[in-house]
Amino acid sequence: MSVNEHDDGQPVTAAGPANDATEFLPRAPQPGRELAWSQDDDVPEPVVLSWWSAWGVTAVIVVCAAVAVLAVAAVGYALLQEQRGRAPELPTGATLAPPTSWSPLPESSRGDPDVVAQAPRPVKTMAPTPVAVPPSVSTMVVTPTPVAAAPPRPSAAELDERYLSAMTAGGLQITDVHTVLTGARNVCRFLEAGHTEPEAVQVAMGNNASLTDANAHTLVDSAIQVYCPNAK
Repeated sequence: MSVNEHDDGQPVTAAGPANDATEFLPRAPQPGRELAWSQDDDVPEPVVLSWWSAWGVTAVIVVCAAVAVLAVAAVGYALLQEQRGRAPELPTGATLAPPTSWSPLPESSRGDPDVVAQAPRPVKTMAPTPVAVPPSVSTMVVTPTPVAAAPPRPSAAELDERYLSAMTAGGLQITDVHTVLTGARNVCRFLEAGHTEPEAVQVAMGNNASLTDANAHTLVDSAIQVYCPNAK
């Protein structure tokens, strides 16, 4: 144990003379809030209004509403009368239309106050319906163009005579007429089958070795001109 600085011979900490144990005391109770109170303990009785008092209040309200309605009606009537008394104003640039014409009343009705002059009603005039004029029908006579009559087809004998004359004029000598005429008709059949004229010349020279190229052309050309002119 340490010694005091004053050196009085006493320890720094020591128990008290009572030497009681330390205890924790609970807090003291706080007083609660007190309720309000009144010196007059009597409860006030509710005020009851009589029926006469209620009807009186209602009557006052109804009278006030009626007065307000009458005031509004009076103001509206006054404004209406004021507007009726004013002359209608025309817009800028507007002009009054001239009065419509009217016919005077007969003598018997001039003194009658119940008779009022009326303007004559306009009478609508219906325009006549236009009648469609049918178009004029022109009669045209078409004169058929005269068709020239085709020359009569020569007979087979005449065609054969022409072919033989053409062959003789081309320098060919005919020894067998039937064979020559049959060969001419075979040339036309060969061309109508789709072959050409040079091919027919080659076939004619192959069938007759004595024919020259000029003779073969004369044979084929004469057959075409006489028997089948459309094949050329």
